[in-house]
Amino acid sequence: PSPDDPATAARERLEENDTAGALAILDRAIARTPDRPDLYQLLGDVHARTGNRVGAIAAYRRFLALQPDGAASERVRRRLQSLGGS
Repeated sequence: PSPDDPATAARERLEENDTAGALAILDRAIARTPDRPDLYQLLGDVHARTGNRVGAIAAYRRFLALQPDGAASERVRRRLQSLGGS
């Protein structure tokens, strides 16, 4: 991904513990490109980090609807189970 990619920018914000900044980037990116599963995975991670269990579950479920198979999907399923949203 390029440095201008919203997922890259959101990850950088998350690494800096700027969850509000990451959330703002992801919200804008999802509004423009709602079919990118990686954005929902990151959104779920941000919500999980901030304690927003409902938001995390919703984002992870949307990710799985868009990308039901693969290594990332297995990780997201495990995160969902840990949040009680299997």
